[in-house]
Amino acid sequence: MDFEHSLLCYEENISSPLASDFTDFTWLSTSPETISHVHSSTPMFFLDEDKLSIPFLLSKQEEYKPDPRYAKDLAANKTLSEARSNAACWMIKAHFSHKFTPTTVAMAMNYLDRYLQKRLDLPWRPWMMELLSVACLSIAAKMEEVEVPALLDLQFEGLSHLFQPKTVQRMELTILSEIGWKLRCVTPFTFIDKAINHLEANRHLKQALILRVSELLLGAISGSDFLRFDYSVLACTTMFFAFEELIPHRSAELKISLLQYVPIDEEKSKECCALMESLVVDPVYTSLSLAACSTKSPLSPKTVLSPYEDCSSLESCEDLHFHLPHIERKPDSLDDCALRVKRRRRG
Repeated sequence: MDFEHSLLCYEENISSPLASDFTDFTWLSTSPETISHVHSSTPMFFLDEDKLSIPFLLSKQEEYKPDPRYAKDLAANKTLSEARSNAACWMIKAHFSHKFTPTTVAMAMNYLDRYLQKRLDLPWRPWMMELLSVACLSIAAKMEEVEVPALLDLQFEGLSHLFQPKTVQRMELTILSEIGWKLRCVTPFTFIDKAINHLEANRHLKQALILRVSELLLGAISGSDFLRFDYSVLACTTMFFAFEELIPHRSAELKISLLQYVPIDEEKSKECCALMESLVVDPVYTSLSLAACSTKSPLSPKTVLSPYEDCSSLESCEDLHFHLPHIERKPDSLDDCALRVKRRRRG
C-alpha cells in the first residue's frame, strides 16, 4: 500500500455539508398535530435521533480546540500570527484549486492550531510553516476527500518552497503523534451540517445558506481573533448573518429556533457577531470569500448569484421550518446582531 494513502482512518464519519446531496426533506408526518406545529409562529427543528446529537457534539468540541492561552500567545506574536493567516489563505486557495470541501480546510487548520500551540517555542521560519500547512492539509484531505492529489500536486502555486513527499510524510507522522491521532475533529461545519439537515426548507434556500455560511467561515478561519470562540458559537453566528442577508423577514424567528436547537452563550455570540461584522465589510475578506465560493456543491450559476442579486424568491418561501419542540421565546438583545449587518455591494 502506498504510504501516502496509509493514513486513512476508518472512524465515525461527520460528513461535510457541502459533500452531501441536496434534496427536499419531507420529514413531517401528515397528522393534524404535526400540521399544527408546522404553522406555529416559531419555526421547528427535528430532535436528533442519532448518537452524534447536538449535546454530544457540544460536549466534544472542547476536546479538539486549542486551549484559550493559545489565542493570546498568537496575538502577542505578530509574525507567527501572520504566518498562520498566510497558511489559512493558502489552504483556502488549495480548496478552490482542488475542489476540496470547506470542511477539509477547517480540519486542516484545526490540526495546525493544535500542533502549533505545543510548538510555539520553535523559531518558526517561513519554510517551516509551509511544511506544516502542506502536511496538515494532506492529512485532512485523506480524512475527508474521496480523491486526494499527490503530495507534489498538492503543493501548487502560492508556496515559496517545494517539499519532497518523504519530507511531508515525516511531518504528517510528527503531527499525528503530537495531536494524539485525534483526526475526526468537531469543527464549525459539524454544527452547520446538523442545522441545515434539520431545516425544513426548499433545496435552493438550503444551497444559498450553505454557500453564504461557508464563505463566512472560511474567512473567519484565516483570522486568529476567532480562535477564542467555541465552534458552536462560530457556526451559529455565521448562520445568523446568512439568515439576515438572505431571508431578513424571517431572521429573528430563525435565530430563536436555532438557539433552541444549538444552545450557546449569547454574550459570546454577540461578541463573535461584532467581530464578524468587521470581517464582512473587509474588502480583502470579500474578495477571498468570493473566490472560495467554488465547492463540490451542485450549484448552478443562477443559484450562486441568486442570494445576492435577487432574494425575493427566497423571502417568499412558505415551506421554511426548523424542527424542535415549540418553546416560547421573544427576540432579545441578540437580534442587534442582525440589525448591524452591512449589505454587501452588488456587482
